[in-house]
Amino acid sequence: MSDDNIYKDLRQLGGETRVPQSPEEAELERVPNPQADTACAVRFTAPEFTSLCPMTGQPDFAHLVIDYVPGAWLVESKSLKLYLTSFRNHGAFHEDCTLTIARRLVDFLAPQWLRIGGYWYPRGGIPIDVLWAEVPPPATLAGMTLIIASGLYIGWRETRITRRGDTQPSIAGSTFAPGHLPPPQGPGDARAP
Repeated sequence: MSDDNIYKDLRQLGGETRVPQSPEEAELERVPNPQADTACAVRFTAPEFTSLCPMTGQPDFAHLVIDYVPGAWLVESKSLKLYLTSFRNHGAFHEDCTLTIARRLVDFLAPQWLRIGGYWYPRGGIPIDVLWAEVPPPATLAGMTLIIASGLYIGWRETRITRRGDTQPSIAGSTFAPGHLPPPQGPGDARAP
């Protein structure tokens, strides 16, 4: 790490902050990427994302998975957490919430690549999955073999994900929470590249 303090302009991390009352009021923060010459995929999961139905005011719940390949900027995670929490009082349909988050992050960070999965819990008996990605992933990820599921790259090799009831997707008969695939264990692991 260099002598320059890339964190000096952060205002929310390390201090007391209040939850923004709306996504428009929320302030995302970023820092220069000190490893910008090395491609890596970064994953954030928010298993308790909450917003409001714009028609009834009832709460809606989702498990969000955000993956991005940073460019010149890294998002500061506390500011991201506060931004996501600001949707708690925001009324919008599932598709709108999910795409609003994706667009704000793309506009703010200018990442090499970003994808988001909003896995919304059932309302009226139907779960809604909102999936968006910049396609294709950047050439800098060419050395990684990624699972393609529901149109999103989420893991290590091509496979098919199906739903078990109204709950969570499954791979090869075992249930997993979106965003929580274990890494390959080595050459004998079917998920190994």
